[in-house]
Amino acid sequence: MKWRSSVLVLLVMITWNVVKSSNYYFKHLDIRNGLSQNSVFCILQDSKGFMWFGTKDGLNKFDGYSFKIYRREENKESLRNNAVTCITEDKSLTLWIGTEKGISCLNLVDESFCNFNVRTQYNDSISEYIRTIIARDNKMWILTGSRLLIYDLVEEHLKQIDLPIQQRNDFIPTALCIDKDNVGWVCLEGYGVIRYEHEKELVTTLYADERLLVSTISDYQNNFLLIGTRDGGLYKLNKLTGICEKITMDKKVPDLFVRDIKQFSPTDAWIGTENGIYIYNENSIKHLTHNPFDPFSLSDSAVYSICKDQEDGIWIGSYFGGADYILKDFSFFEKYYPLKNQNSMNGYRIREFCEDADGNLYIATEDAGINFLNT
Repeated sequence: MKWRSSVLVLLVMITWNVVKSSNYYFKHLDIRNGLSQNSVFCILQDSKGFMWFGTKDGLNKFDGYSFKIYRREENKESLRNNAVTCITEDKSLTLWIGTEKGISCLNLVDESFCNFNVRTQYNDSISEYIRTIIARDNKMWILTGSRLLIYDLVEEHLKQIDLPIQQRNDFIPTALCIDKDNVGWVCLEGYGVIRYEHEKELVTTLYADERLLVSTISDYQNNFLLIGTRDGGLYKLNKLTGICEKITMDKKVPDLFVRDIKQFSPTDAWIGTENGIYIYNENSIKHLTHNPFDPFSLSDSAVYSICKDQEDGIWIGSYFGGADYILKDFSFFEKYYPLKNQNSMNGYRIREFCEDADGNLYIATEDAGINFLNT
């Protein structure tokens, strides 16, 4: 008995105390699970519940168990280009798939492809890089690498929107969002942010700043826009007053490259950047990033896309890490596990627990001695 006690004391002395870990525990999907490529540019859940991932090398359909991959095939109606940049679904169960060389459409009923070759009023079709496709009512808003177009699903008519400001100065549209009132907000590089009302064909300038290099834009709390930039982080723009303020998410990285913005609650917005995810609200900012020693952290910090599914789970697409998934409410359990170079749990194989008079726990493992948890 004395020998056992002395061994116990020695083990307690050489082990670390355990600290609580984050509640954000991600599951991972990548090429080892059947994903066609680890660079995930866009994510969508369709009306049937299937998850779709646009990658650098093909379109992926995920049923919760396995992937089905769609790629370009010669001499066959198939995906127009393997680099998939954006995905959306219209009311007729058709996926609109933006690529680096135009748009393909996939019928979700029979999974047949057709390429979108409708011509504009100038008799040209869309064969360039597609930034964004947004479905609103019976219209598809399409932002390419150089122009804004709207396709009417009922009249089957494609119109190139000639913005007066853009015509005079050759400004390039880089980001687009549509608010609940069907007003389009367009960012023009070298100019600023404009408001476009399609039914009235009315264009007004909300905010002019030629320095803003905008990469993405999102509606926020009805009266605001969140603007992500390529070299200046995040801005909040008041749609009523035109007042713009910079939001400092990370003092250590003031020149953040923002890739995606999604608002998942009345107060919180998830900001995908080249330095991980920032969860922003008016009172706090949480930062999630890749930790090479934490198997439950983000797979990669270069976040390109964020999507919430019908069960409120959140999917993350990154450039090197494939897709990550986190459950609704993140986790009902607090996890304790080994983290290299941190004050954390030692050992993976738990044998038993013992509680002392103060409610602290001694945790015995089979592979790394005894841990002490100060509760």
